[in-house]
Amino acid sequence: MFNYQEAGINPKLAQTVGIAVDHRRTNKCVQSLQSNVLRLREYKSRLIVFPRKANRVKKGDSSKEDISNAQQLKGDIIPAPKADSTVQFVKVSEVIKYCV
Repeated sequence: MFNYQEAGINPKLAQTVGIAVDHRRTNKCVQSLQSNVLRLREYKSRLIVFPRKANRVKKGDSSKEDISNAQQLKGDIIPAPKADSTVQFVKVSEVIKYCV
């Protein structure tokens, strides 16, 4: 199952709003699929799509009040989650120096 299908996003629309689509990729783990779907849904909820022409509003475009309240964001909109570090650092002792 693909992430965009679970999140309810059309692949053609995803490419136009800045979401990368790889048709060859599939999720093998349910946990990673659910985390990606949650990320896509959050991105979609924050997304404001401006109409191409102001007098014609199509399906999928944002409402006029959303457009009037829009602000330009700079930097990371949704920062990537940090993975826990599995590396543990230890102080180098005299015993460790000569064991290697």
